[in-house]
Amino acid sequence: VAADNHWHWALEQSLAWKGNENFKGQAQYRHFSSRFTSLYGAALQQGSRVANEQGLLLSASSSLFRHSEWLGYVDLFRFPHPTFVSVQPGALGAEVSLQCRYTPNMKQGWLLRYRFKSRQRTVSGTQLMEYRSVHRMRVAYMLNHSHWETRLQADASVATRQTGAVSCGWMASVRTTWKPAPQFTCKAFAACFFTDDHESALYAYEPQLVHVAAFPVFAYHGVRGVAVMDWRVSA
Repeated sequence: VAADNHWHWALEQSLAWKGNENFKGQAQYRHFSSRFTSLYGAALQQGSRVANEQGLLLSASSSLFRHSEWLGYVDLFRFPHPTFVSVQPGALGAEVSLQCRYTPNMKQGWLLRYRFKSRQRTVSGTQLMEYRSVHRMRVAYMLNHSHWETRLQADASVATRQTGAVSCGWMASVRTTWKPAPQFTCKAFAACFFTDDHESALYAYEPQLVHVAAFPVFAYHGVRGVAVMDWRVSA
């Protein structure tokens, strides 16, 4: 629980349980006042700041099947007051995710993920609201060796809206790390992408400088490449 100097409140409650060694679950409820102010406040939220949001998140993870791990969650949220993208109060939204990671051995593994998100937004030029939804799918193959590791990844997205056309996108990328010696590391990333517009944009992690992480947006069409080398003079 947190309160600012005007006694506007932010509340976040969570409950975690562990059925056995192979199953875990969690429930989280949040209620943020529309006028709550905190410069460095951070919470599990859908909005850009800790304010004007109510939500319920249910998640579970399981490793019942051999060499596999399943993770899924459902997040239902509501914005009681108008926001930057919804002029009407009470905008609703939902996010659903299901992920499976399969690792038959220490040298290779597969990742399959599906994510759906839908949120009410204002229709341009009107006071009406519509649901805008995005489906995102990902398939990745990881290969690990003693001195290097590689990840091949394919992403696809489909964006829909009640008053517009369907937007689609895809991206193929590869990320690799080479470490021939403890003092030297080389990381590289390359991607080719194509989307109809920004609604179907895709995201991927790319290597950055030390203590920096980034998930850039890939929209419209193009190619991108990044290479980062790190050499430590002394351990």
